[in-house]
Amino acid sequence: MAEEELTQPWGWLPAEQHLIRNWDPASPLPATSQRRSLIRAFLDQGDVPGEYEPSRDGTPSRIPTAAEVRDVLAPWRPLALRRIACFMWPSYEHELVILRTHYGTGGGGGGGADDARLRGWIDVDSEADVFFNPEALWWRLLDDEELFGFGDEWERVFDILPELVGRQGRLGGVRRTIAAEDVEEARLEEDPEEEMRYLAFTLSAPTPLLVADKRAFEEDKLRVLFLDAHGNIVKESRITPGEMGTLKEDATNVRTPMWWKYGDIGPKYKPDGEIGRLLYPSE
Repeated sequence: MAEEELTQPWGWLPAEQHLIRNWDPASPLPATSQRRSLIRAFLDQGDVPGEYEPSRDGTPSRIPTAAEVRDVLAPWRPLALRRIACFMWPSYEHELVILRTHYGTGGGGGGGADDARLRGWIDVDSEADVFFNPEALWWRLLDDEELFGFGDEWERVFDILPELVGRQGRLGGVRRTIAAEDVEEARLEEDPEEEMRYLAFTLSAPTPLLVADKRAFEEDKLRVLFLDAHGNIVKESRITPGEMGTLKEDATNVRTPMWWKYGDIGPKYKPDGEIGRLLYPSE
């Protein structure tokens, strides 16, 4: 699918529906701050409301006014990034998204040692992955210092691209919370905590997120983040560029790859973490 084809109407994305339905023109907050607050609330809420989804013919459930487009939606993010969001949200493609957050040398404009290293990683991936698709790079390689120069605060990407998580390859009634019956079944498994972590990840995306942070450029190992549908780290690991194809291939059974099996558990999913205490309470 070509980039120029992705021109969905304003309000088509659930995050845009959340913004226009909850926007307060009288708020004392600057528009940027109110937008950030609303998007974080959108990520924190449970299942995506059905009324946020477009109809079967693609019509937004609530069409924004011209003023809402001008004041709320259009200033939120560049159109190029919105096109990526429109592609990601309903997509179930097993491609690994790479988020570059470190721009210590040369920026993101094609110069510098870090830029050359990133290009080298892509070259290695293209040679190692028999299913490598160069036409997917426009949406899966997030490389723009002005947009993504977050440093260690990689999670700020959700303020402008919440569609990175919660995408399950279909529109209509996207679930973000583990169903009660699934929790009960998981507690009967040999390793109930691991089973519930797996369930949390499967509600997020078909593949983990790769982050090209400072350490990645220093060690040639990208950060692998298995996220839940709210953007919390379920597990994390590191991967070499030559292993990306294997990780993508194994994503259909995330329990198998060593990056999941031997990954570090995210803070909130540890037994004493904010989410862990709820999912697997002690006897």
